[in-house]
Amino acid sequence: MAVFTTEQADLCKINRCDSFKTDGTHNYYVFSVEDDNGIVYEWKDSTLVAAADHSQVRVAIHDYLVTIEKLVPTPVKSVDSDPTIIGQTVGGGSPV
Repeated sequence: MAVFTTEQADLCKINRCDSFKTDGTHNYYVFSVEDDNGIVYEWKDSTLVAAADHSQVRVAIHDYLVTIEKLVPTPVKSVDSDPTIIGQTVGGGSPV
């Protein structure tokens, strides 16, 4: 498995940016992003200051993403049945 590349991190869409506070004092942010495969990543960031502007938030998110594993989407499984062979004998043709 591989971490996010810079390009993959840059394509993520920000879904959440919440500042959690105690008695009005900033404690941490919770961020959530969605990658190009529709997979959502959410985490707590205690390093960013409360007064961070959008540029600083984007840098913090990017810097985090390029250190974590980019998940692979779950494969979609399906079954294709051939009903035309049902009832035939292994040797060929329909049973007598």
